Amino acid sequence: SNIKIKGILRHILYCGHCQSTMAPNYTRNRHHKEYFYYRCTSTLGLATRETCKIRNLAMADTDRIVLNKILDLATEKQLGIIQTQINTQNANTAKQIKTIELQVDGLQKQLKTIRLKKETYLDSLVKNQFQNDERQSINAKIEEFSLEEKQLQAQIYAGQFALAQKQVQLYSVDDLKRELIFLKVNHKTMSDVQIEEWLVKNIEQVTYRQQGITLRLKNYPVEV
Repeated sequence: SNIKIKGILRHILYCGHCQSTMAPNYTRNRHHKEYFYYRCTSTLGLATRETCKIRNLAMADTDRIVLNKILDLATEKQLGIIQTQINTQNANTAKQIKTIELQVDGLQKQLKTIRLKKETYLDSLVKNQFQNDERQSINAKIEEFSLEEKQLQAQIYAGQFALAQKQVQLYSVDDLKRELIFLKVNHKTMSDVQIEEWLVKNIEQVTYRQQGITLRLKNYPVEV
């Protein structure tokens, strides 16, 4: 009969030895009992014995260990550690934002100066009579200012874009707290599908190493 292999970690579990994904798999013993596990995909289809040192992880045990590790994050101590990491990241980002803001401000001042100079030359063309060569010289200067204006505008737009990107990198731990508390309160009544959906939404990557498991949180610059 066909066996439907679930595995709540199937989209986020990685091998810490070779960095390959780990996929749900199963086998049967001679009594037709199924054993479910995660297999390092680097070993699939290989005849050689020189394969990944981790190879296989028992599915039920791995699911339990990972889920417990995530639930342990919903404590005052662990959330404090995460908050400290986020505060450090935010402080660095805030410095970068300030630097970009100063750069954009400087460019805007340069642009204002160039526009004033350009206006002065344009006004002179309207108010005064010039010889051909003088008029050509003034027009050349106006074109020069126009080019500088376009270049400064492009630099300002690039700076504003970089600023917007940095601003979305200022993180708040509040959303993470809500998600972790929700899981802690409800995980016993949640189906495997619901837990898997929660994991995909909130966990970027689970890495299994012989020394232990590392979690990379989604939307946060944090590993635990």
